[in-house]
Amino acid sequence: MYNGIKDSSGFPVTLKIKSSKVKTVFEVLKLLGIPKSEISHIFVNGTFSGLGKVVNDGDRIGLFPIRMSLIFLEVTKEKTINLSIDVYQEQEKNEISKISLDMPEGSTLELVLKKLRIPTIRDKLLIQVNGEKIHDENHILKNNDNLTIEVLLEDHI
Repeated sequence: MYNGIKDSSGFPVTLKIKSSKVKTVFEVLKLLGIPKSEISHIFVNGTFSGLGKVVNDGDRIGLFPIRMSLIFLEVTKEKTINLSIDVYQEQEKNEISKISLDMPEGSTLELVLKKLRIPTIRDKLLIQVNGEKIHDENHILKNNDNLTIEVLLEDHI
C-alpha cells in the first residue's frame, strides 16, 4: 500500500491529484510514496517514458515494478530523444567512446548512466550537458542534448 492506495490486484486505479506541484512522473511517485528504485518501466499514455516526463490532466501512467520482469520492445522512434555522448579520461582527454543514444522522452541523467552501465560514483565523474556542469542525477535531458562524461583519474579524487 502506498499513501492510502491499496493493492488493486492489477486493476487500474484512478487518482485525483489536486496539487499544482505535480508536473512529472517522478513527482507522482513522490506523492504516492513509491521509491523510484522499485520501478523498472514507465508508460505515459501507452508510450515508454522516463521519470522526467511531463504529465497533464487526463494522462494515463503505467508503472511496472522492478520485480515484474517486463519484456518490452518499442519499434517507433516517436517520442524519443537523441543524445550525443562523449566519454573521456580527465587531463589526457583520451576519448574512451562516442555514443549516439535514443532514450524515452523525459529521461534523466541517472537513467542514461544506468543504461550505459557507468558507475554512479559521483566524485569520479565530471558530467556536462551542453557545456554546463550537472550534479543532479534527476536532471531531465532534452532532444539533441550533448553529454560529456569525464572519468576522473585516481590521483585527482
